[in-house]
Amino acid sequence: MDVTVVSSSNQKCLIKGKPDMYQPMDKDESGWEESDWANQGVFNCTWRPENVSFENGIMTLKLAKSGGTYPYASGEYRTTENKYSYGYYEVRMKAAKGAGLVAGSFFTYSGVFGQRDHNEIDFEILGKDPTKVQLNYYYAGTGTHDEHLKLVDLGFDASQSFHNYGFAWTRNSIEWYVDGKSVYKATQDIPKDPCNIMANFWPGTSEVSGWLGGVYNGFGGKVQYDWIKYMNLEKQQVSSSPIVQTKKPAPVNQNGTKIGDLVINSGAFGREYASVSGDQIELNGNSKNPGVAMELNSKISGKLTFDYSGKTSSGKFSVLFIKRGPGGDWTKDSTLKVESITIGNGAGKASIDIPAGTDKINIMLIGGGSIDIKLQKVMVIK
Repeated sequence: MDVTVVSSSNQKCLIKGKPDMYQPMDKDESGWEESDWANQGVFNCTWRPENVSFENGIMTLKLAKSGGTYPYASGEYRTTENKYSYGYYEVRMKAAKGAGLVAGSFFTYSGVFGQRDHNEIDFEILGKDPTKVQLNYYYAGTGTHDEHLKLVDLGFDASQSFHNYGFAWTRNSIEWYVDGKSVYKATQDIPKDPCNIMANFWPGTSEVSGWLGGVYNGFGGKVQYDWIKYMNLEKQQVSSSPIVQTKKPAPVNQNGTKIGDLVINSGAFGREYASVSGDQIELNGNSKNPGVAMELNSKISGKLTFDYSGKTSSGKFSVLFIKRGPGGDWTKDSTLKVESITIGNGAGKASIDIPAGTDKINIMLIGGGSIDIKLQKVMVIK
């Protein structure tokens, strides 16, 4: 494991001017929620809303003994349906101390851990040694815990005072900062899906005792947050310019390939059901996976226009416009609109109005076969 040493003599905030999102922690803001469930797995606690409190511009996450199924209850605070993508994220927080604890965290998260929709970028301070911060990230459900892990020596005890922690997430890199100073930059396997913003404080089970330095058996503690900010680094106005556009072939695989502001996920079981070249997508349907899902980085409106070559003599494909479920839970996705398009002999075109609130599009070829689909224009609203 690599260790980087940081010399931090000041506490510089990198977001200047008005951020696109600012949570000052003076109240429980709309668009945010206190978690009220148990993560299970390696989490030796349940989340309870009463363990998240706001006072004098400070949010406190409290860990306390519990008489329920889990020995402890703690707090987690997260955005609700708002998903955040490329930008600069920053938090001002004061960690806790104690072996066996993730004693202060700030991160982005989407999907289900270990699944293809899982993406994550982390700051985690481990209570066994709060003079260090652990940086990590996951892309499309791939990799292990240690694959992208970076440990940074802070040069101070994060449990003694407030400090600023931030990361700049772009299409090509993630760069982490402590008190305004760059401490590490990653350029491989960069997450692409929009995420929730989250903060939590938790004890681990014996399964992760080696990582956390033991199993916590104390009376509890607290982590405090002064503010959370987000600045969009890729602001776009409403435009008729195509976002599905690339000049180089971009094959789609099980992990998804990003084209402009669309992430194309091509199927299950590690097989390829779609290929991309330029702005053309070729679908190859079958009984197991007849199409692709296009995960969008923002809410969109406008028209989705298709050219299809009619490689099959006849057939149909369906286009589903979907609003993501809360927290990215696909089981709670809601379909806003379904369009069925019949393919005849030869080429043809179709143009479909995109309903407001769409942030996911599924294209499904019904009955097998193959077809070329050329995506021509999507307008982005931010």
